[in-house]
Amino acid sequence: MVLLGFMAAAAVFTLHAAEESVASPDGSIVVTVSDTSGLHYRVAFDGQPAIVDSRLGLDFAGGVSLGRAAVIESAVRADHDSTWENPFGQRRTVRDHYRELTVALREKSDAPSRLHVVVRAYDQGVALRYEIPNQPGLEEYTVTQEQTEFLFPTDLTCWAGNFSECAENQYPEKRLTQLDANLGRPHVLPLLVKLPNGFAAIAESDLLDWAGMFVTAAGPDSAGAPRPGARVAAGVEAGEVGLGRVCAGPPGIPCGDAGLDPRGVGELRGRGERRDELAGDEILRLAG
Repeated sequence: MVLLGFMAAAAVFTLHAAEESVASPDGSIVVTVSDTSGLHYRVAFDGQPAIVDSRLGLDFAGGVSLGRAAVIESAVRADHDSTWENPFGQRRTVRDHYRELTVALREKSDAPSRLHVVVRAYDQGVALRYEIPNQPGLEEYTVTQEQTEFLFPTDLTCWAGNFSECAENQYPEKRLTQLDANLGRPHVLPLLVKLPNGFAAIAESDLLDWAGMFVTAAGPDSAGAPRPGARVAAGVEAGEVGLGRVCAGPPGIPCGDAGLDPRGVGELRGRGERRDELAGDEILRLAG
């Protein structure tokens, strides 16, 4: 693959802030990461809320949790504009143009406590990625639950794939609050949602040696009312093993180089040998 482009110099901010935001190159999409009442994010599209405050975070075996009480310590911003060669599809040369925000967080607890969230804002959507820094207590780890949510402003119309081991499936129309909450039968991606000013599609990327993502209903709010949205279906809940973001592997041995096997059913396992040990990408595609 031929890659031509440049990466602009990054700016580093070390003062604590409750929120950090990044806008797409054309300014139509704004992503905000917040540490208010735990780690959350939200997305605005053409000045309108597309994703409202939604949780981010990871739970590990042994009771370690990153994100539930995280505080933003610093943020790094960068601009990127390059091209890459695509041997398939309609376009041979693809532009890769985005603005990136990397947020360093520290949990209000004993070590291990550090987590990075990388956000990229494109003119057409948003990408999210977790980064687990090398730290005492997480030299080897098992992720038991991913807290990632996709909450929408209202109970919008959506198209969600019925449970299946592949994406070739039926995608019936329903409301967001009608998504299945059964971890044993999660929805297949993509999840398409009709916004008042366009459409949003939730998908994933960079799955080499990483678990595939499924979603379930977001679950109720504190008053017991259903929330309009979805969450990543992973981990053990109510005695069931979820099928999204899970992999099988012997203790201490990562499933593939980055720590996962997209075909397994079990738990996420990895080793924090590198600063950039990653926990997958979530993609939100927006179109007017």
